[in-house]
Amino acid sequence: MNRRKDYVQDLVLSLSKEEKRRFTLLFSNSGKGEELALFYKLYSVYENRKSELSRDLLAVESTAITSAKKRLYNNLLRTLRDLNEDSSTDIQIQNKLTNVELLYNHSLPEQSVLELKRAYGEAQKYEKFGLILQLLDWEKRLNIVLSRPTRTLKEIKREERDILKQLTQQMDLESMYNHIVETKRKLGYAKGKDKTALEKETVKNPGMPQSNECLSNNARFYRHYIHAIYYWMTFNHIEAYNHSKELLEFDAHNIQPDDYINGIFQHITSSVCLAKFNDTLNGIVLAEALMEQYQLNQSLPFASVMFAYHANYKMIVLNYMGKQKQLKDFVQQVELRIKESGKAISADVLQIIFANLLVSYIGLNLPDRVTETRKRLLDMKKKTALRLDIHADLYLFQLFFLMQTGAYDLIKPAARSALYFFRKQADAQKVFEVEMPIALLLAKEHNYEDQKTRKELLSKCRQIVEHFISRLRGAINFQEHYSRYVIWFDAIEKGIPFHKAAKTWYEEFEDINSNVSH
Repeated sequence: MNRRKDYVQDLVLSLSKEEKRRFTLLFSNSGKGEELALFYKLYSVYENRKSELSRDLLAVESTAITSAKKRLYNNLLRTLRDLNEDSSTDIQIQNKLTNVELLYNHSLPEQSVLELKRAYGEAQKYEKFGLILQLLDWEKRLNIVLSRPTRTLKEIKREERDILKQLTQQMDLESMYNHIVETKRKLGYAKGKDKTALEKETVKNPGMPQSNECLSNNARFYRHYIHAIYYWMTFNHIEAYNHSKELLEFDAHNIQPDDYINGIFQHITSSVCLAKFNDTLNGIVLAEALMEQYQLNQSLPFASVMFAYHANYKMIVLNYMGKQKQLKDFVQQVELRIKESGKAISADVLQIIFANLLVSYIGLNLPDRVTETRKRLLDMKKKTALRLDIHADLYLFQLFFLMQTGAYDLIKPAARSALYFFRKQADAQKVFEVEMPIALLLAKEHNYEDQKTRKELLSKCRQIVEHFISRLRGAINFQEHYSRYVIWFDAIEKGIPFHKAAKTWYEEFEDINSNVSH
């Protein structure tokens, strides 16, 4: 046991009322007139949250206390096993495997085979390949003593090879999935040479099977997942959505809970990128429900990811819809959660939240908070690498923030600073095909005091952004990262708050797309 942490105490305090009741029934010896066992006396101390041992326990030798703690810990786990024997597929199969061994050790191989078949059926149904291999190993062992073997050794070996192929394919796809997730964490979107490299490493990797070549549901899940992320990173959002919605159809028993919920997160991302805002909000509710079901809230890193998805995409949705009052209330909740969480939220997650808070403060007309949050993001750069798309956007964002706030004399040097940053990156012309033309335009001398000049510049900037959006595959005249600039240009040009321009934009966008769908 770790001296700094009392695992026995932690386990006792985590028990539910039903679990405590079952433990008491099993081990208290109540009504039998027997003296309570030392381990149960220890349980009473922990259960009542006493900080000190009673006098009779203090008189016991330390070695006996240590032994009693171990016995208490094991009996607590035994209670939990009894209560939770049917709580998950893995536990059910493992219990049947235990039964196979117990019956075999009692020279009852025929009964052992019955348990083996039940376990095998469950393992096959839920594609538990590792457990299937254990079961096949037991089948070979049982066949040595059975008067009538279940099948030939050759048949078992053939199945082992098939299972290993399925397991190998799944592991290869999981490795590819982990790679693309890490690449997304570093880059965000992929353009130019990054896009070419990503394509070779994932969707055009020799190890990527066609859909009809997938040997299991697990393989199909990870294939869809990799494609969903790839198409999101390369701005093909309709294809990203088509793949991510498939992730919702898989039986969660087949997939690791964290990957299954991450699949829902990816669908949330795909939905917001097609302005399917109701799908986005429904996806958040579904993910939170599954977090509770799989008890993943006990993982601080995973809980912080759930918070980030909820925070980021709800802010994005409310801002695009121009719902300023709801956005204000929600942003206050996000700010409070960040304050309460301290360092529990990773820097990778926090930078994305700050980036969306930055845009939300524009929607809330809070310029001081914009300046403060941008500074916090730049300060983060001193300690951790900012994601490239976030870092680049800080430069583009600043140009129009200066224009909105009337700090015209700072626009030219800010644009030159942006150009310097963009040109330092590899394949800059392709990676920053929106940002660089705008920075080049605004790096020149302009009379921003003249309303006509500002209008002409904003019109040129709008053309650059809209031209990029129009060339995207499956374009719906919307791109989650860049469409907010189109709204912002309208707000600056008309001298109105961002949320009013957003409300008008969203109403028009809804009308156009509802007419197209009909």
